[in-house]
Amino acid sequence: MELRPELALKERVSTIKKADSEEKIRFEMYSIVTSLILSKEVFNRNINIKEFLDECHPIFKTYGDYLFDNRTLLLGKILREMKEQDKKFLYHFALDIKEELIRCIDKENNEDTPSNVNQISVKNNKGKNNNNYTDALFQRFKREEESSK
Repeated sequence: MELRPELALKERVSTIKKADSEEKIRFEMYSIVTSLILSKEVFNRNINIKEFLDECHPIFKTYGDYLFDNRTLLLGKILREMKEQDKKFLYHFALDIKEELIRCIDKENNEDTPSNVNQISVKNNKGKNNNNYTDALFQRFKREEESSK
């Protein structure tokens, strides 16, 4: 089973400890921030990145709107900013990222609840009802040719 990007990032952010050296935190944050900013699963629109960064630290509020039109340009600016900052900034930025990822995961989990997904009840060998998500997806997105036969 493939790990969702936001879960993988949350796992990586969780490994950062306050007692780690500044360089270790910095290098780990470079890879986390790169994956985070370029991820369409976490931030499907560039404006969402702006909202997140504005909440993180006042430094990011000074970024011009033109930066948010291009993710790679924005990423370069953030990485340069991180290079100049101290350990305290990096650690708190990691905590902000972790909180955002938790919100993102919670939001996706709420959208995947049975009330929002057309599920089919299937009997297993013991006679109990189980919701089979895969069958529900096949039923929901079946081809037109099959439904016309």
